[in-house]
Amino acid sequence: MKIEGSPRRRKSDVLIGTSAPMRKVLDQIAIAAGTTHPVFLLGESGTGKELVARTIHASSARASHAFVSIHCGVIPDVLLEGELFGLPENNPLSRFTRGPGLLAEAAGGTIFLDQMEAVPRKLQARLLGILTGDEVLPDADPGLPTPQLIAASSIVPEMSGGQSIFDQDLARSFRSFTVEVPPLRERGEDINLLAAHFLHALGREFPTRANRLSEGLKARMLEYSWPGNVRELENKVRQAVLVARKEELDVDDLFLQHPLAPEMVPSFKDAKRQFERHYILQVLRVSRGNISRAARLAQKDRKDFYDVMRRNGIDPHSFRNKEEPNS
Repeated sequence: MKIEGSPRRRKSDVLIGTSAPMRKVLDQIAIAAGTTHPVFLLGESGTGKELVARTIHASSARASHAFVSIHCGVIPDVLLEGELFGLPENNPLSRFTRGPGLLAEAAGGTIFLDQMEAVPRKLQARLLGILTGDEVLPDADPGLPTPQLIAASSIVPEMSGGQSIFDQDLARSFRSFTVEVPPLRERGEDINLLAAHFLHALGREFPTRANRLSEGLKARMLEYSWPGNVRELENKVRQAVLVARKEELDVDDLFLQHPLAPEMVPSFKDAKRQFERHYILQVLRVSRGNISRAARLAQKDRKDFYDVMRRNGIDPHSFRNKEEPNS
């Protein structure tokens, strides 16, 4: 969980995109920032729901107060109630939770509950009580209003009817203001804008590495389905920058699986051989052609590693710096 009390916005807290789906999200953010009503962010994992929540907070009159983020799915139910609402000192579990509770600490600001589907129904009812004023936060600053509640999930609150994992009264509150955060595959040219943004940011960290994307890679990124969404894109760009030894990233550097027609699907044997070759090339790039280091990274015997290279027709000297000693 994260608690941030600074009104300053981080450089990384930037929503990037000019596509129609993102323009709609930005319009909804402007509305959400002007209200204290609870907001529900609906979207797949990795789409940037927390960044949307931060942007709502930073754009609101609450920006000078705390932004509290909690990932509910990683906290055991027995502790989640104490984390949110606090526990009396004589409760045996109080030593495992934050004193007054996160809701009290977020007073005047915003609390973001990610993976809302993991919150037990009993706690959802208590959250509804906070929204309606039926439950108070005794440890909160009495001069501050209750925090704005922003919840996020990949599950539509009312989808499963009577068997819903969401409290239906709380779901009704969410239904009145739901922001659908689009998957990356629906954002068109935003994909290349985001990739360029991540590449530029990594350039400050690794100034001697790749600094541009080839036209072929840009086209390929638009074809890829991005199941991990923006998070996957950022991770793939970072991985490519770490192993690439050239200024321009190309199609092969991001290891994007190409969509295949049924007749183009390779046999298991061929696919295994392709993976093996890609993997050995990647390890050699990281180790700069040092065979002993590459074998250790691959957790293989040095002789076995040589055999795999020979089988794939790979020459380690093409990866080796001239000043490095031979392995």
